[in-house]
Amino acid sequence: MSNDFGKAALKYAPDKDMAEVLRRLAAKNPELVEAANAELNGLRSEFEEKAKAASKLYEPLTPEQQESFLSGLKSRFDALPQLHEGISWTDVEKSLKADTEAMQKLNALDQKGHAMNVFGEDNGELIFVSGWNDYNQVSKYHRNIVFDKAGQDYLAKLHPTNELCNGNAVDIATALGVDLADPNFHQQLINATIIGEYSFAWLKCDAAKLPVGNAFYGNRDGIFRHGAHDHSDYASFRAALRVKRA
Repeated sequence: MSNDFGKAALKYAPDKDMAEVLRRLAAKNPELVEAANAELNGLRSEFEEKAKAASKLYEPLTPEQQESFLSGLKSRFDALPQLHEGISWTDVEKSLKADTEAMQKLNALDQKGHAMNVFGEDNGELIFVSGWNDYNQVSKYHRNIVFDKAGQDYLAKLHPTNELCNGNAVDIATALGVDLADPNFHQQLINATIIGEYSFAWLKCDAAKLPVGNAFYGNRDGIFRHGAHDHSDYASFRAALRVKRA
């Protein structure tokens, strides 16, 4: 029992030094396992709170911050024109300057490594989607996440004391005021660029069309069904935001 605990603590605890201390304690005295588990639960709560705080929107952007964001977005926009054929940068910039709240949301995602880009237009709205192509680009607080709250609760039941994740994709996206991206946008990115070998993204899905406890994720090979409670440091999500075209 103590060895199992030690392996789990060392692998999942956000504070690796603390995890090693807990492992040694449990190895020396099995009676300390309960106390060590309680300490790990405390680490779990602390890490989840940090992840939640990291997903909150930033303060309104200053003019300098707006220009910095637009500059980065334009670079990505120009690099992958096949994502948004028929849409001019002038229209994108004009639309964002007319909706500074949308710009704030997109910038908050960019600050977490989502590399937002324009993926097309629909019904008079520009569609912005996470364009990251390697998990290392994305903040650690937006990786190692399950799909939704149900998946997170199921994970907690399976591993009540020794498995940590950084929350779930649905709640993080909701906190940022955005949605998860439709699977077709992930496929669009696959067709436009190279996705990292070990990079996975949770995607929007209709739960009614999937077996209970499943969700869609995308990788370099396409779109697949996966257990909603699964999580990995290689996995994040693709966010989507629609902005009215000015």
